[in-house]
Amino acid sequence: MGCVLNYCSDHISADLMVVAYYGTAVLTAVGLSYVAKSRSIRTAATLIGGAWAFGLFSFFYLNLAGYHLISVMLDTIIAYHFWRMAKTEIFPAPLCVILLFQITFVIFTQAVGFSPYWTMFTLNRLFEVILIYLIVEGALFDLSSRLKEVSRANAAGSKSLVNDVAQHGEHRRHADAACNQYDRPPLAGVDSESALRRPRFDDVALRRLVMKKCRNETFPLDADPELPIGRRC
Repeated sequence: MGCVLNYCSDHISADLMVVAYYGTAVLTAVGLSYVAKSRSIRTAATLIGGAWAFGLFSFFYLNLAGYHLISVMLDTIIAYHFWRMAKTEIFPAPLCVILLFQITFVIFTQAVGFSPYWTMFTLNRLFEVILIYLIVEGALFDLSSRLKEVSRANAAGSKSLVNDVAQHGEHRRHADAACNQYDRPPLAGVDSESALRRPRFDDVALRRLVMKKCRNETFPLDADPELPIGRRC
Protein backbone atom coordinates (compact mmCIF):
# COMPACT_ATOMS: atom_id res chain seq x y z
CA MET A 1 0.00 0.00 0.00
CA GLY A 2 1.24 3.45 -0.91
CA CYS A 3 0.20 6.86 0.29
CA VAL A 4 0.34 10.39 -1.14
CA LEU A 5 -0.46 13.00 1.51
CA ASN A 6 -3.65 11.66 3.15
CA TYR A 7 -4.58 9.37 0.28
CA CYS A 8 -3.60 5.73 0.64
CA SER A 9 -4.29 2.95 -1.85
CA ASP A 10 -3.08 -0.46 -2.94
CA HIS A 11 -2.91 0.82 -6.54
CA ILE A 12 -1.06 4.04 -5.93
CA SER A 13 1.20 3.53 -8.97
CA ALA A 14 -1.82 3.21 -11.27
CA ASP A 15 -3.32 6.33 -9.74
CA LEU A 16 -0.11 8.25 -10.33
CA MET A 17 -0.06 7.11 -13.95
CA VAL A 18 -3.59 8.47 -14.36
CA VAL A 19 -2.45 11.75 -12.80
CA ALA A 20 0.50 11.90 -15.24
CA TYR A 21 -1.85 11.21 -18.16
CA TYR A 22 -4.20 14.06 -17.26
CA GLY A 23 -1.32 16.34 -16.36
CA THR A 24 0.14 15.89 -19.87
CA ALA A 25 -3.25 16.62 -21.43
CA VAL A 26 -3.69 19.75 -19.31
CA LEU A 27 -0.22 21.05 -20.19
CA THR A 28 -0.89 20.38 -23.88
CA ALA A 29 -4.17 22.30 -23.77
CA VAL A 30 -2.60 25.24 -21.94
CA GLY A 31 0.42 25.28 -24.26
CA LEU A 32 -1.72 25.27 -27.40
CA SER A 33 -3.90 28.03 -25.97
CA TYR A 34 -0.86 30.28 -25.58
CA VAL A 35 0.50 29.36 -29.00
CA ALA A 36 -2.88 30.16 -30.57
CA LYS A 37 -2.70 33.71 -29.13
CA SER A 38 -6.42 33.74 -28.38
CA ARG A 39 -7.39 35.47 -25.18
CA SER A 40 -10.58 33.47 -24.67
CA ILE A 41 -8.91 30.10 -25.30
CA ARG A 42 -5.99 31.05 -23.09
CA THR A 43 -8.31 32.13 -20.28
CA ALA A 44 -10.40 28.96 -20.53
CA ALA A 45 -7.36 26.67 -20.57
CA THR A 46 -5.79 28.50 -17.63
CA LEU A 47 -8.98 28.24 -15.57
CA ILE A 48 -9.42 24.53 -16.34
CA GLY A 49 -5.75 23.79 -15.63
CA GLY A 50 -5.79 25.71 -12.35
CA ALA A 51 -9.01 24.04 -11.22
CA TRP A 52 -7.56 20.61 -12.07
CA ALA A 53 -4.36 21.27 -10.07
CA PHE A 54 -6.31 22.52 -7.06
CA GLY A 55 -8.76 19.60 -7.34
CA LEU A 56 -5.85 17.15 -7.53
CA PHE A 57 -4.41 18.53 -4.32
CA SER A 58 -7.80 18.27 -2.60
CA PHE A 59 -8.17 14.68 -3.86
CA PHE A 60 -4.93 13.59 -2.18
CA TYR A 61 -5.38 15.74 0.91
CA LEU A 62 -9.12 15.45 1.68
CA ASN A 63 -11.45 12.50 1.69
CA LEU A 64 -13.66 11.73 -1.32
CA ALA A 65 -16.65 13.70 -0.01
CA GLY A 66 -14.48 16.75 0.59
CA TYR A 67 -13.03 16.40 -2.90
CA HIS A 68 -16.49 16.41 -4.49
CA LEU A 69 -17.46 19.49 -2.49
CA ILE A 70 -14.37 21.38 -3.70
CA SER A 71 -15.05 20.16 -7.24
CA VAL A 72 -18.60 21.52 -7.19
CA MET A 73 -17.43 24.90 -5.86
CA LEU A 74 -14.68 25.27 -8.48
CA ASP A 75 -16.95 24.13 -11.33
CA THR A 76 -19.60 26.64 -10.28
CA ILE A 77 -17.13 29.54 -10.31
CA ILE A 78 -15.68 28.55 -13.69
CA ALA A 79 -19.11 27.89 -15.22
CA TYR A 80 -20.23 31.36 -14.18
CA HIS A 81 -17.15 32.87 -15.76
CA PHE A 82 -17.73 30.91 -18.99
CA TRP A 83 -21.36 32.03 -18.98
CA ARG A 84 -20.25 35.67 -18.91
CA MET A 85 -17.73 35.04 -21.69
CA ALA A 86 -20.40 33.29 -23.78
CA LYS A 87 -22.35 36.56 -24.00
CA THR A 88 -19.82 37.92 -26.47
CA GLU A 89 -18.56 34.75 -28.21
CA ILE A 90 -19.66 31.18 -28.78
CA PHE A 91 -16.46 29.40 -27.77
CA PRO A 92 -17.04 29.21 -23.94
CA ALA A 93 -20.69 28.14 -24.28
CA PRO A 94 -20.01 24.35 -24.64
CA LEU A 95 -17.63 24.49 -21.67
CA CYS A 96 -20.30 26.16 -19.56
CA VAL A 97 -22.85 23.47 -20.52
CA ILE A 98 -20.44 20.62 -19.69
CA LEU A 99 -19.59 22.12 -16.32
CA LEU A 100 -23.25 22.66 -15.44
CA PHE A 101 -23.95 19.02 -16.30
CA GLN A 102 -20.97 17.94 -14.21
CA ILE A 103 -22.18 19.97 -11.21
CA THR A 104 -25.65 18.46 -11.48
CA PHE A 105 -24.23 14.94 -11.82
CA VAL A 106 -21.99 15.26 -8.74
CA ILE A 107 -24.82 16.62 -6.61
CA PHE A 108 -27.12 13.83 -7.77
CA THR A 109 -24.60 11.02 -7.15
CA GLN A 110 -23.76 12.31 -3.68
CA ALA A 111 -27.43 12.63 -2.83
CA VAL A 112 -28.42 9.09 -3.91
CA GLY A 113 -25.19 7.37 -2.86
CA PHE A 114 -24.03 6.38 -6.35
CA SER A 115 -20.97 4.14 -6.77
CA PRO A 116 -17.74 6.12 -6.19
CA TYR A 117 -15.99 4.24 -9.00
CA TRP A 118 -18.61 5.03 -11.63
CA THR A 119 -18.85 8.57 -10.36
CA MET A 120 -15.12 9.14 -10.87
CA PHE A 121 -15.23 7.30 -14.20
CA THR A 122 -17.95 9.62 -15.49
CA LEU A 123 -16.21 12.73 -14.18
CA ASN A 124 -12.95 11.69 -15.84
CA ARG A 125 -14.72 11.22 -19.19
CA LEU A 126 -16.29 14.66 -18.90
CA PHE A 127 -12.91 16.17 -18.07
CA GLU A 128 -11.43 14.48 -21.17
CA VAL A 129 -14.15 16.03 -23.32
CA ILE A 130 -13.24 19.46 -21.94
CA LEU A 131 -9.54 18.92 -22.65
CA ILE A 132 -10.18 17.64 -26.17
CA TYR A 133 -12.35 20.67 -26.86
CA LEU A 134 -9.63 23.04 -25.64
CA ILE A 135 -6.89 21.24 -27.58
CA VAL A 136 -8.87 21.11 -30.81
CA GLU A 137 -9.98 24.73 -30.51
CA GLY A 138 -6.44 25.87 -29.72
CA ALA A 139 -4.92 23.91 -32.61
CA LEU A 140 -7.60 24.96 -35.08
CA PHE A 141 -7.38 28.60 -34.03
CA ASP A 142 -3.61 28.54 -34.43
CA LEU A 143 -3.90 26.89 -37.85
CA SER A 144 -6.53 29.35 -39.05
CA SER A 145 -4.43 32.28 -37.77
CA ARG A 146 -1.38 31.04 -39.66
CA LEU A 147 -3.42 30.53 -42.83
CA LYS A 148 -4.81 34.05 -42.54
CA GLU A 149 -1.31 35.46 -42.12
CA VAL A 150 -0.10 33.53 -45.19
CA SER A 151 -3.09 34.69 -47.24
CA ARG A 152 -2.53 38.29 -46.13
CA ALA A 153 1.14 38.03 -47.08
CA ASN A 154 0.26 36.58 -50.49
CA ALA A 155 -2.38 39.25 -51.05
CA ALA A 156 0.09 41.98 -50.09
CA GLY A 157 2.71 40.52 -52.44
CA SER A 158 0.23 40.30 -55.31
CA LYS A 159 -0.94 43.87 -54.71
CA SER A 160 2.65 45.09 -54.64
CA LEU A 161 3.38 43.28 -57.90
CA VAL A 162 0.31 44.79 -59.57
CA ASN A 163 1.29 48.25 -58.36
CA ASP A 164 4.83 47.81 -59.67
CA VAL A 165 3.55 46.71 -63.08
CA ALA A 166 1.11 49.61 -63.20
CA GLN A 167 3.80 52.12 -62.24
CA HIS A 168 6.18 50.65 -64.82
CA GLY A 169 3.49 50.95 -67.50
CA GLU A 170 2.80 54.52 -66.45
CA HIS A 171 6.48 55.41 -66.70
CA ARG A 172 6.58 53.82 -70.16
CA ARG A 173 3.57 55.87 -71.25
CA HIS A 174 5.22 59.06 -70.01
CA ALA A 175 8.42 58.17 -71.83
CA ASP A 176 6.54 57.41 -75.07
CA ALA A 177 4.63 60.67 -74.78
CA ALA A 178 7.88 62.58 -74.39
CA CYS A 179 9.35 60.79 -77.38
CA ASN A 180 6.27 61.48 -79.48
CA GLN A 181 6.43 65.12 -78.51
CA TYR A 182 9.86 65.49 -80.08
CA ASP A 183 9.58 62.67 -82.61
CA ARG A 184 9.43 64.42 -85.99
CA PRO A 185 11.60 64.23 -89.13
CA PRO A 186 14.82 66.15 -88.66
CA LEU A 187 14.44 68.03 -91.96
CA ALA A 188 10.72 68.64 -91.79
CA GLY A 189 11.08 72.09 -90.34
CA VAL A 190 13.88 72.99 -92.77
CA ASP A 191 11.93 71.75 -95.79
CA SER A 192 8.79 73.60 -94.81
CA GLU A 193 10.80 76.69 -94.02
CA SER A 194 12.74 76.51 -97.26
CA ALA A 195 9.55 75.77 -99.17
CA LEU A 196 8.03 78.91 -97.75
CA ARG A 197 11.08 81.04 -98.27
CA ARG A 198 12.15 79.79 -101.74
CA PRO A 199 9.55 81.83 -103.70
CA ARG A 200 10.72 84.92 -101.89
CA PHE A 201 14.36 84.30 -102.88
CA ASP A 202 13.34 83.73 -106.55
CA ASP A 203 11.17 86.82 -106.55
CA VAL A 204 13.99 88.98 -105.22
CA ALA A 205 16.46 87.60 -107.77
CA LEU A 206 14.06 88.13 -110.67
CA ARG A 207 13.27 91.62 -109.50
CA ARG A 208 16.94 92.55 -109.32
CA LEU A 209 17.51 91.13 -112.84
CA VAL A 210 14.64 93.14 -114.32
CA MET A 211 15.78 96.31 -112.62
CA LYS A 212 19.30 95.77 -113.88
CA LYS A 213 18.06 95.26 -117.45
CA CYS A 214 15.90 98.33 -117.26
CA ARG A 215 18.85 100.45 -116.24
CA ASN A 216 21.02 99.17 -119.10
CA GLU A 217 18.44 99.64 -121.89
CA THR A 218 18.61 102.83 -124.07
CA PHE A 219 15.55 104.35 -125.66
CA PRO A 220 15.50 106.73 -128.67
CA LEU A 221 14.06 110.14 -128.13
CA ASP A 222 11.17 109.68 -130.52
CA ALA A 223 10.29 106.33 -129.32
CA ASP A 224 7.23 105.75 -127.26
CA PRO A 225 8.02 104.62 -123.78
CA GLU A 226 6.79 101.06 -123.71
CA LEU A 227 7.56 99.02 -120.70
CA PRO A 228 6.98 95.34 -120.44
CA ILE A 229 3.99 94.39 -118.44
CA GLY A 230 4.94 93.22 -115.04
CA ARG A 231 8.35 94.92 -115.18
CA ARG A 232 9.39 97.70 -112.94
CA CYS A 233 11.95 100.31 -114.08
